[in-house]
Amino acid sequence: VEDELEQRDSIIKELQLDELTGLAMRRRYEGTALRVIEARSKRADELKKFQETQNDVEVTMPQVSMLMIDADHFKRINDVYGHAGGDFVLRELGKLINNSFRKEDLKARYGGEELVVIMPDCDLKTARIKAETFRKAVENHDFTFHPHGGEPIKIEPVRVSIGVGNVSFATDSGEPKEFKALLEKRADALVYAAKDMGRNTVVSQDAVD
Repeated sequence: VEDELEQRDSIIKELQLDELTGLAMRRRYEGTALRVIEARSKRADELKKFQETQNDVEVTMPQVSMLMIDADHFKRINDVYGHAGGDFVLRELGKLINNSFRKEDLKARYGGEELVVIMPDCDLKTARIKAETFRKAVENHDFTFHPHGGEPIKIEPVRVSIGVGNVSFATDSGEPKEFKALLEKRADALVYAAKDMGRNTVVSQDAVD
């Protein structure tokens, strides 16, 4: 058993996955998110040069969307069900995220109970729809916790607030690091707006633009 645990820990460390949620660690997120944006920035430059040489040719510029997901009243969950219960909720949220989004999407634990999904080549409308679908999946999920040696406990309610931000290389400008910072700033502000609106809701950039 010890050998299996050591092998599992080694794989997790190598892949830079958060052991609890199964999502990318913050460190892996930072590097991968920047590479995703750098690739779209390079493609945007190529498309702009192509467009300059062709008259009346329309091109679709790359864009990247981001979901900032925050577990509502997470401190209360820890207080009522203990940290084992809180860990269980994060573990289940990680599974739901991995099952709800595309393989090419970057899914990560941003910090604490804050989780993120970077969606390359995804417009704002599609990202908003995916965010709402995920919010409903969490709302309808059975968070029944089986503590070691104890009776099953249903943790409720478990809800999430989601902010949906977007950057488009057609309308925004800057270096890749600036694009990344702008995307994070937008998504972060929007998840706070979702909490201010009563939680368990999705607020997207097109709702406030």
